[in-house]
Amino acid sequence: MVAFSYFGAYAWLTLAVLMGLARPRRWPAVFQVILAIGLSTLLTDSIFKPLVGRSRPYVLYTDIEVIGIRQSNASFPSTHASNAFAGAYAMSRAFPAGRAIFWTIAVLVAVARVYVGVHYPSDVVFGGLIGLAAAAFVVGGTKWSYAESKK
Repeated sequence: MVAFSYFGAYAWLTLAVLMGLARPRRWPAVFQVILAIGLSTLLTDSIFKPLVGRSRPYVLYTDIEVIGIRQSNASFPSTHASNAFAGAYAMSRAFPAGRAIFWTIAVLVAVARVYVGVHYPSDVVFGGLIGLAAAAFVVGGTKWSYAESKK
């Protein structure tokens, strides 16, 4: 669970770029993945966290044992969950064959953030909703043709 807890924006971006290198015709979709994750991070870190400013669970409940690093920024919403759901949505559109894996990773990231003691369940739910909204906005109604050219 600790590994999934730290599966953040850089992991999703690395995964998208590596998959883009494997499938060069999908670079426009990879660019959308990057934009979706960037927008989800901007919304959570620059707008919602400062606006709400909720303390982390281990600050209010000192008996909570944190597995890993204690973060000092606000708890609500979860940026990791936001990035995970933005990444899963956009990656599923860019690489439909991997959608079960992408969504499984996103759910595990959200659950892991609560499990390791750094977020409340509502933090990850709202973060996930922000990520979904950001990715839906970026991807919109884009239709990609994945037919590889035959030369």
